Amino acid sequence: MSQNEGVIKQVFVSRDVEHILGIPISATGVQDKRIWARSSNEKFSMKSAYVIAKENGQRINNEAQGQQVSGVCDDGK
Repeated sequence: MSQNEGVIKQVFVSRDVEHILGIPISATGVQDKRIWARSSNEKFSMKSAYVIAKENGQRINNEAQGQQVSGVCDDGK
């Protein structure tokens, strides 16, 4: 058992340990890195988070309006 495996077993419940240890390790050995996929430079910024929040708000509003409209049309009128 590796040191990392021991830490995982201490921190997580056995069901989660099985899933975590089942994650395949990269065959290329490339180091992990954090990226923010929603911006062109892959870096987090308040501006990019604001744009996502605004898009999500518009999507929610559009869905709500669609539900209201379909509710009005459901009676066949």
